[in-house]
Order: sequence, then structure tokens, then C-alpha cells
Amino acid sequence: MCRDHCWGLIKDAALCTEQGGKWVNMNQNFDNLLVGTISLFEISTTEGWVDVMLAAVDSRGPYLQPRRDANEFIGSLLFVAFMLIGSFFVLNLCVGVIIDNYNKQKSASDASCVLVTETQAAWMTQMKALYLRRSFFTQVNVDQLGPSRQHRFRIITSSAFENFIMACIVMQLCVLMMVWQPRDESLEVFLNTCGFVFTVIFHVEFFLKLSALHCNYFREYWNIFDFFCVVTSDVVAILEASITVNGTVNLSALVSALRIFRVARLFRLVRFLKGLNKLLLAFALSVPKLLNVGLVMVLLLYLYAVLGVSLFAKVAYTGAGIYGPQTNFRSFFQAVSLLIRSMTGEGFNEIMHDLTKSQWYYESILEKKCSELDLESRNFAELDLNGDGLVDDPTECGTAFAYIYFISYTIFVSFVILNLFIAVIFEGFEESRGSELKEVITKCLENWESYDPFNTMLVPLPKALDFIDETVEELMSAHQPQKGQCIPESRWDSRSTIDMNASEAMWSMYNLQYVRTLGLHVRADGRVRLVQAVRAVLRRLLVAGGPYSTFLPLQERRQRVRELEVLEAMAGGETEPDVAELAALEARQNKHIQEALGDSTFLARTSQVLHPQVGSGHGQSGRKEDGEFSMLEKVAAAKIQRRSKESFQRRRARARSDRDSRAFGHGPITRAAG
Repeated sequence: MCRDHCWGLIKDAALCTEQGGKWVNMNQNFDNLLVGTISLFEISTTEGWVDVMLAAVDSRGPYLQPRRDANEFIGSLLFVAFMLIGSFFVLNLCVGVIIDNYNKQKSASDASCVLVTETQAAWMTQMKALYLRRSFFTQVNVDQLGPSRQHRFRIITSSAFENFIMACIVMQLCVLMMVWQPRDESLEVFLNTCGFVFTVIFHVEFFLKLSALHCNYFREYWNIFDFFCVVTSDVVAILEASITVNGTVNLSALVSALRIFRVARLFRLVRFLKGLNKLLLAFALSVPKLLNVGLVMVLLLYLYAVLGVSLFAKVAYTGAGIYGPQTNFRSFFQAVSLLIRSMTGEGFNEIMHDLTKSQWYYESILEKKCSELDLESRNFAELDLNGDGLVDDPTECGTAFAYIYFISYTIFVSFVILNLFIAVIFEGFEESRGSELKEVITKCLENWESYDPFNTMLVPLPKALDFIDETVEELMSAHQPQKGQCIPESRWDSRSTIDMNASEAMWSMYNLQYVRTLGLHVRADGRVRLVQAVRAVLRRLLVAGGPYSTFLPLQERRQRVRELEVLEAMAGGETEPDVAELAALEARQNKHIQEALGDSTFLARTSQVLHPQVGSGHGQSGRKEDGEFSMLEKVAAAKIQRRSKESFQRRRARARSDRDSRAFGHGPITRAAG
């Protein structure tokens, strides 16, 4: 009997017990290899490692009373070294391995486009980003608006108006920071007056934009956000008036909650802060993927919660540890709450140790009885006196399964799943770095407005080429200052001997390689669509290797052009699913643009960018039904015709010269007189 319920002690431990004390080891100790390993695992999570280190510094040996700083140097050095190597280095290596494997799985899943080159894959990615934009301008066909509405549109789209609104938002935030308790009546009047002024300004902004844009106002997400803020401020004003009129209605809590949305206007500054915009974009791109990892985490939480309730629901409270009425497994929802807490590493090891206490610990140390709780043989009403459906005083002892339970939970959830969240966020950040493409498109739209002030989304071909050259030059100058050695092909053919300014319709004067790089399509009326012009800018940048990478030499640029032309040829049958997806996106985009323009003749049948251009010598024949023709085919045909004409003229001149020579050699000889 003594063997089962007694514990032999010697030295200071025996003296402590003889004098009425209790000799209790720390939960984390190194009495044997298994317990020491569990203790090192606990402190590797940085949970309570300082307490263990200080206990080791004071330790003098087994069964000896600790003495302050008895082993200061070796004890502290050992634990600090373990934290540096075991926690900071090894655990971060685990994070790196998890992220690396995640990226490998992602690369394997993205290996479906093995038949396309890197340039072709980048081009399809750019086209997908371009075609995902359903609209490019909030208001199109500005020239068809009335004079007053055009004037309001110019006001709301001016940079001065936008800067004024941004300044008002910043000043409103400064006013909101001036709230403190208690405050005098004069300050209260000042704050209310400022709030009223800003509310009026934002309402004027809303009505100006709504009167200028009409239903197009709600096509932009930022406008919807502003509308929500304006409506919220009106609701707050109505509720405050109700409180003033009827003092019996207690709406102060609701008003205080709604006032928080005034701070939401701060998010409008994201449009002007590129760094913050990229971070929020990374978060937005990560949310859908985080949901997948979150579902796995929820599944693990459910499994561990059910298992925890079945294992530990009837374990008695120690009364000295964390496990108690607020932290337990007595119901499913309390178990989920405990697991979420443990997932963050907050006291999971203390809960684990509380659930492993044996019968000897309860009876010898805590002086409590613990025995198996038989719910079937006892009246449950006696166990549930407060009627909450739970046993008021569970009496079972702990179990060693708690070690396996919490250690496995920490490994799977805290180390793996949470690090998968980090991997997904890293991936979102990498994708947000691809927002340079969005910046290029934004730059294109800014430059387009100078060529198309009324947002008709159509400009004549010479203006479209000027727009393309200007945009490419600005982007190259901004990101590649030293680009002089690899300037892309010029627009005009330097070998041409004809006056290039004689006529804009002289197709043979264009540089064939320049036109081939653009891959531009022109409408039958000689105008170019916005999407085609932006596409030409993206294509020229991709072929040149810029503006975000080193410019390529001439041969590599021409190789990229050939790869894109091969992709166009491959797209004829739309056998690739990515190509078919691009076709659907382009058709949907053109449909939205056509609806926005309200012009049924804008593009009766949209041209598929990646389709091969089949022509019969004349550029218009291949795309006549689409209302567009390939500029490359037009220029190539014109050059062939010009060279054929020049060759014919040279042959005719040579024949005339030969005839003159023969006439001079065989004709009569006239002698001089005398």
C-alpha cells in the first residue's frame, strides 16, 4: 500500500516533509529523459522558458533546496543557447521547409502550361489581367453630356478637387483625435461644428459626383464606399436628433458604434500611398487562399475539440493551475475556446500539466479525492445542481494522454497550419509585387486621357502610335534610366527613301519590326480601340524585357516576338484551356465596354487577340467581318507592293537604258565636215 501511495524523499526534501511542508517538482523538469524532452519542447515554443531558466540557475541538485543564483553562468548560458538554436533557428527552418514545400506543390499545380514558354505564359498572364477589367473609365462619351454636366465632370476628375477631399479627410481624422474625457463645453461645440462642416463637404462631394456620373457613380468601388460613409453619417445624425428629442430612448451605444465608420474614410488614402496599397492588395489576394487553409484548421479544431471533450471533460479542477471553470473541456464550445487559446501558445503547457495530474498528486499534494465518475449509475440531477446541463464538480483524475494530445496539437496547428498561413501571405505578397502590371495599365489610362479627352475609347491610328511610344518611353525612363544601348525599334523605316510626312496613310513607311512587335489591330475607319493600344504597350514592354527587368538585345527581342506569334498560331483551335479562358474574358470585357458606350457599332463581333490572322495578301480581308484589320498585314502588304513597284520601275528603267545603248551602238555614224 505504501508503494502505491508514498514517495521516498531524502536530503532537503525529506527535511521539508518532516517539518510539515510538501516537496513538489516544477511541471518542467529534467528528472528523466522523457520529461526533459517534453520540457525542452515546451520552452522551444517560448512558453515559460524564462521561469525554467531561473529555476535551473537556482538549482543545486536532486532533493536539494534551491539557492539564489547557485548555477548562474552555466544555467543561463545553456538555456539561452537552446533558445537561439532550438527555437529561433530550428523552428524557423521548419517554417522555411513548410513554405518551400507549399511553393513546390503550387509550382507542380501550375505546371499545366508546359507547352508554352516563359514569355508566352507571361503574355497570357498580362492579357488575363487586362481583360479582367470590365471598365476603364467611370464616365465614357463625355462629349455627349450636357455643358453643365461636363463642367461638373471636369471638376470631380480634377486633381485639385481630389486633393481638397483628401485634405478634408486628414483634417477630420485630426479632429477625431481631439476627443478626450472629461472635456469642457466649448471644446464640445468646436468638435460638433467641425463634424458638421466635414459632413456637409462630403455630402457636396457625393451630390456633385452623383449629378455628373448618374448611375455610373456606383460602378466604382470607392464611390460605393463613399456612399456608405455618407449614409452612415446621416443615420448617426438622425439617431442623435432622436436622442435629443426623446431622452427616454437609449441609442447612445448604437450611435457610438456608427461613429466609428467616420474613421473608415481613412482607407481612401490608400489610393495615394503605393506602399500601403501593395500591402492591402497582398492581404486581399491572400484572403481566398487563406479560407482554404482556414477550413483545414477548422477541421482540426473540430476533431481535437471532440477528442478533448471525450478525454478531459470529467477531469477534476486542480484549483491551483489554469485549468478551471473558465478554461476546460466540459463542453464543445469551451473546448474550442481553449484550443484557440492554446493555438496562440498562451499557457497551453500549464493546461497540459494540469490535465496529467495523477491520483497521487490529487490526494497527496492537493489533498482532494479523484475517482472515476460514473454518470450511468448516479442521478444526474444530483451532479448538476445549478441546472446548466454540466456536472458541477467533476472528480476524475488526469491522464498521460494529455501529453500526446497537446504536443500533437501544437505541432499540427501551431507549427504547420499557422505557418501555412504565413506561406499563403507570402504568396499573396509575391502576387502583389505583380501589381506593376496594374501600374502600367494605370499609366496607360492617364496618358490616354490626353489623346482622348472625352473618353470615347477610340483614337486615330497616328495618335494611338504616339500614345504607345510616349507611354513606353515614360515607363522605360522611370525604371530603366540607362537604356540607351537597347532602345526598341523606331516607328519609321530608316531605309525608306520616300518622304515619311507626305501622308499618314503611307503604310510602307512603317518599320516592319516595330509593327510586328506591337501586334496592333486597326478599325476599318482608321481608329484604334483603347484595349488594343494598351495591349500594344504591354506587348512592346514584354518583348523589350522592360520596364522592370534588364532590356534584352535585338536577337532576344525578336525571339520573343516569334514566340508570341507562335502562341497566336497555337490559339487557332483554342485547345489550351488558358487560351479559351482569355477568349471568354475578352468577349465579356468587350460586351461591358459596348454596353457602357451605348454604341452597337462599336464592335459588332469582338476580335480574339490570340487568334491567328488569316489574310489573303491584303490586310483587310482577314478581319473584314470583325471591323478590324491587322496593321502588320497591312504594312507587310504595302511594303510588298512598294517593293514590287520599285522592282518593276528598276526593270523598266534598265530596259529603257538597254534600248538606248543598243540604239547608240548600231545606228548611223555622223562624220564631222571637213
